[in-house]
Amino acid sequence: TAPNINDEVNTFGRPLSKVERDSMRKKFSNILFDGISSWNSVPEKLVLPHQFNDIGFEFNAIETGRNFLVKYQYMLEGYDKDWSPPDSKSSASFGNINSGTYTFKLKAQSPEGVWSQPVSYTFKVLPPWWKTWQMYLLYLLAFLGALRFLFKWRESSIEREKDILEKKVKHRTEQLNKSLENLKSTQAQLIQSEKMASLGELTAGIAHEIQNPLNFVNNFSEVNKELIGELKEEIKKGNIEEVNAIADDIEANEEKINHHGKRADAIVKGMLQHSQASIGRKEPTDLNKLADEYLRLAYHGLRAKDKSFNATIQTDFDETIGNVNIIPQDIGRVLLNLYNNAFYAVTEKKKQSGN
Repeated sequence: TAPNINDEVNTFGRPLSKVERDSMRKKFSNILFDGISSWNSVPEKLVLPHQFNDIGFEFNAIETGRNFLVKYQYMLEGYDKDWSPPDSKSSASFGNINSGTYTFKLKAQSPEGVWSQPVSYTFKVLPPWWKTWQMYLLYLLAFLGALRFLFKWRESSIEREKDILEKKVKHRTEQLNKSLENLKSTQAQLIQSEKMASLGELTAGIAHEIQNPLNFVNNFSEVNKELIGELKEEIKKGNIEEVNAIADDIEANEEKINHHGKRADAIVKGMLQHSQASIGRKEPTDLNKLADEYLRLAYHGLRAKDKSFNATIQTDFDETIGNVNIIPQDIGRVLLNLYNNAFYAVTEKKKQSGN
């Protein structure tokens, strides 16, 4: 638009050059308004960008001859909490104005002490681009996207952990089945052993020795089966904290299954060794361990046949013996017969004495 020379003279004291006008147009290009009021030359519906959030007002009452006696009061609604004190100063400035809509109000007092009706001027300050509703919407979408990505990543991680746990449970179950097959094989070998004179006592003792670890294995396996079902339900719910707790319980149970499985396996291997047909070959043997094994087998064998039987067992092995070169199957049968005879004698004596 064509420059208003009168406005330039009134504002700057002289007309501006083309370079100065172009520079000012570029600098204040973001300042918006609908037009200039013809009566008081102020921009109508002024909109200021956030970087130009300082504004000043100059005003003057229509009074001839006694302007110095006129007093003014003003306030910027949304910025000030109350009217300014009465003052003869005819200007006001406001800086660092936050985004929002503001109304500047002004009233004057005549030299006779009469206040005029307030006049007002409304303008708006825009927020910076990073505080606009479009940006807040973008922030929200980005946050929701990050949450979705995190949830999907965690869900995938839990699925991988679940697969690993299921594989471990399957592996442990296969090991237990293998141990059970070994137990069946051991039982068959014991039954077929021609030189096991006290087969009934041995079988009962072995069954008791193996039953404890097998009970633990079966119980923890059933618990893990239930826990895996709970784990799948919690994964569907997205309850990460509960999933981790259940996974820890399954892992702890797997360690117990492994421990008792190894214990049962050790018992089976020992019985396999002692149930093998003797070929008269001597081998270094821990005599204390052999004596203790057959002592427990004899005791539990008699307990299996007679629930009323009981005896207090005290052992005092010589720990300095070490390994002895013997035929363990033959010595084991001798020890088993000695123990059975001893337990029988204790039982008969108890019956005769009535204690």
